[in-house]
Amino acid sequence: MTEEDNNNFSFDPDSSLTPEEFEKLTKFVSRAVKDMMRSLSSDSNDMNPKYSFNIKVDKQGIPIIERVNVQNTQPQQPPKPNPNEAVPLVDITETQKVTTVTMEMRGAEKGSIVLSVGSKQITVRSSTSNVQTAQTVALPHSVNPSSAKAHYRNGILEIKMNRSKSSPQGTVNITVE
Repeated sequence: MTEEDNNNFSFDPDSSLTPEEFEKLTKFVSRAVKDMMRSLSSDSNDMNPKYSFNIKVDKQGIPIIERVNVQNTQPQQPPKPNPNEAVPLVDITETQKVTTVTMEMRGAEKGSIVLSVGSKQITVRSSTSNVQTAQTVALPHSVNPSSAKAHYRNGILEIKMNRSKSSPQGTVNITVE
């Protein structure tokens, strides 16, 4: 079998492949995949291009290889934390009547905490000499913003709010006790 035989061939897709046809198809697909990988590698400086491909056989029995979803992207690196910004840990618990948000605010001073409560979210900000904190927390159910009470002790901020069947508009600034 010559190289020319491997480049030009077809077979009847409605019948079984002969061993020779199968060998031709295998070599054709192998060469096509190698060529495609080589061309993808030369498309960019990315040593690990992301790609996939489809192999189909048309009605004349000729294999068709298509590249799809070519992505020459570098792996995403997680953002580097800013040592001057803190993202507090948050826990939300609920009963039938009350939603409680507990938030870690290590290093914050009670007087620096600014808290606003809306019907579906709360926003907490704090700024000290070396750490800034900003966090918006989506609430799983509507609450009555004017019912919110906040307490800060030993680096933990606890906000309790009555649940509401309606979604009152607007936000309320809450004083932290």
